[in-house]
Amino acid sequence: MERWSNRVAVITGCSSGIGLQTAKDLLKANVKVVGLDKRYDRLVEQRNLLSEPQKNNFHLKKCDVTSESEVDEVFDWIEKELGGTDILVNNAGCLIPGQIVDLPLEHLKCMIDTNMMGIIYCTRKAFKSMKSRDVAGHVININSIDGHQCVPGVFTKCSMNIYPVNEVFDCVNVIGSYSDDWFYCGVLPGVDHVFCSVSVYL
Repeated sequence: MERWSNRVAVITGCSSGIGLQTAKDLLKANVKVVGLDKRYDRLVEQRNLLSEPQKNNFHLKKCDVTSESEVDEVFDWIEKELGGTDILVNNAGCLIPGQIVDLPLEHLKCMIDTNMMGIIYCTRKAFKSMKSRDVAGHVININSIDGHQCVPGVFTKCSMNIYPVNEVFDCVNVIGSYSDDWFYCGVLPGVDHVFCSVSVYL
């Protein structure tokens, strides 16, 4: 982790669960963290629990990853104020129990916009930042083991998430050809108590 000391990491869905814990671990490693979430109040609450040095390295931004303009605004701010993005953790996600044929279209759109387009918006901006500065970078997708083995009728996230993420991986294989110092990987955890309700996004 020494190579990432004093570098900048952006984490989406950062107010709880895996995103929040990732932020805490990176802060302990002296990484500057920009936490993105729609629930800004929750971000503030969590930062207030940290030590003063960690608070100073934990930058909070309210951001809806389904909005390209909001994503652009945040990453442009990072470029101007912090020098650019070195690490991106795509953690924001939307889980909706139910069958795809029964769910309202607005719920399905929420899934696609959050789990697919959100990743694309953020990854494009992060990559452009790394490329323009010619620095080492790392993009990490927090996906789900359900993407490889679906539970019928439980999570439609599995079918809505792993396929588009794999498509993004294929695109990033091309990105990787620009530099041996750019890395792109996915983490597929099992069951966890995380907050990713559709109510946050609708």
